Amino acid sequence: MRKQIVNALKGPPPYAVAVERKDGSEVRIGPIEFAHVAEQMAHWFKIDARGSREGARGCAVTIVAYDERREHLPLVPANADAVLMVIEDPVQGSGAPFPDLWDRLCAQHGHAGAKKSWDLALVLMDGAQAEGEAEERDRERREARDAELRAGVLKVLEAYGTSSAGEAVQDIMALVSDVDGKAGVLR
Repeated sequence: MRKQIVNALKGPPPYAVAVERKDGSEVRIGPIEFAHVAEQMAHWFKIDARGSREGARGCAVTIVAYDERREHLPLVPANADAVLMVIEDPVQGSGAPFPDLWDRLCAQHGHAGAKKSWDLALVLMDGAQAEGEAEERDRERREARDAELRAGVLKVLEAYGTSSAGEAVQDIMALVSDVDGKAGVLR
């Protein structure tokens, strides 16, 4: 299953890193403008391929010429925003087949750079989730308050025997009016 490897670094940039998985599928990452970045990434993936990770073990990794006619995964900047944009993507996110987002971050930026970006992205995800939960609680409180107000209006309607909405509004405004007839002021 091994193909003859041609040193693509002898050609002009851009380059790509091709990872052939054990199942025969291939993923390409690129374009990569600098030979040292392509070499670093290929080296990282080859170490993973010799390791114990099931999805990575036995993969063939080569540096090839970038071919714009073929699909490539992009390089990932080492920042939390870029990580957040693709962390849940099934093709390239954290649950994707090797090389997933974490593998690509490590291959491009080293373990320390990847960890810093990854950790910050997770903190931001937790913050966004907490913000969403707070918004949901606020929405539920507003709905509960609105329900209480509607219940109060119904009580006014029952107490005063008002049959029309217009008369009910007048009765409610009268309840919250001051002596001068300005609505909205309780005394």
